[in-house]
Amino acid sequence: MEYRDFTPLETATFDTLDKEEREYHVVVMRGTFDIPEDGLLTLSEEQNPLVATDEYFGKTNFSSVRQESDFAPYKPKTDIILDATAYAPGGKPAKAFHTGVKITAAASPEKIICEKKLLIAGPTYWTPDRLDGWTIGKPEPMTSLPLRYEQAFGGMVTVYDPKTERDQTAFYDQNPIGVGYWPKWTHPDASRRKRIPAP
Repeated sequence: MEYRDFTPLETATFDTLDKEEREYHVVVMRGTFDIPEDGLLTLSEEQNPLVATDEYFGKTNFSSVRQESDFAPYKPKTDIILDATAYAPGGKPAKAFHTGVKITAAASPEKIICEKKLLIAGPTYWTPDRLDGWTIGKPEPMTSLPLRYEQAFGGMVTVYDPKTERDQTAFYDQNPIGVGYWPKWTHPDASRRKRIPAP
């Protein structure tokens, strides 16, 4: 088979095997677009290269994935990569505000293809109360926040367990790099702290 690329996009091909070990051909394509003020995507003059391995914002496997490898042997749908920062309205510090992204069809703007909304809150902390519980404080004002999993609920915590006489680790499996997760059995250790970051 001869593969000829007539697009301005970044493309590549490779062969791989399916579950029955039959060989098949894969075509990978990546497009980079600009979003002008009118919201209609335009092809960027400079196209980003294909990504060979997962890239992270920080330490590998311990921070948010900036972008995944493009060389997936099978991907029935496309990715929408949102590498963004949320800004408070008017650039004025706010304790909380809403943000989001909406993708509509160019020919029919009323047709929503994908829409996600988020409530953004400023830095907040859990503090232990007198009844062996926890109270969340009021958010502090802020002007911007990177949209990453490190800011969302989750996390990993390691505490000393006197029953087993060794450190025990618990993590929130839906987001192990988040913040604010302290399972109940870790509360005796957590209560010795003055405050704990909340999502």
